[in-house]
Amino acid sequence: IYGIIGAKPPHLMTAEDQGKTVPMDKLYIDTGYSREQVMNYVQPGDTVTFRNKTLMLKNGAVSTKSQDDRTSVAVLASVMKKLANYSVPYDIYYCACVQEEVGLRGARTAAYGIDPDMAIVIDVCHATTPDSGSDEAFDFGSGAILTKGPNIHPKLLGAVMSAMDDAGINYELEIDGGDTGTDAWAVQVSRCGIPTVLFSIPLRYMHTPVETVSAGDLSHIVNAICAFITSEGGADICF
Repeated sequence: IYGIIGAKPPHLMTAEDQGKTVPMDKLYIDTGYSREQVMNYVQPGDTVTFRNKTLMLKNGAVSTKSQDDRTSVAVLASVMKKLANYSVPYDIYYCACVQEEVGLRGARTAAYGIDPDMAIVIDVCHATTPDSGSDEAFDFGSGAILTKGPNIHPKLLGAVMSAMDDAGINYELEIDGGDTGTDAWAVQVSRCGIPTVLFSIPLRYMHTPVETVSAGDLSHIVNAICAFITSEGGADICF
């Protein structure tokens, strides 16, 4: 069922109301049906999502909804395809974890169930826009973004960076002094602790229906992960 989220015209609003954000419980979806008609098709709690098209922008930019974190799954799929031609001396588990935004729930159960020796987590970070702060955002084309901080295992991070240096893959560091707010936070403290490293994809307009990434950055991260997994450091690192 298609619908639109409208707004009261400013002509019908008081001056006080015009300066306020509309609260969630005052937003309505107009489907064109009457209340009696629409209740034949939907029930309280049914899912609503934005309906929009994927847009291919200039310079390899891609815009669509839910790239945080579906784009990370695209990276995993590309890693799987690329590693099909390699033989590595250990098992690799690929997880597309649910409900990260509401409590890291999928990552928590996956990490506990698998109990891996180490974990690579992929998420997004902020990409630069004309109004963004330079300290917390990265340009498209920056390469792989690696996080450094207490949520990340320093020896594992060093091995990843070494493999990327050997392969000539560019990367930048994002410094995070605490909870990264990603699945890495849940994975790191699972069971007796899991050494974890975090790759981030620069993304513009986070948590909107027009999230935008650079396809080139995805390729950088795919190459970086594959370079580490197939490196001697990836096979021999121990904790």
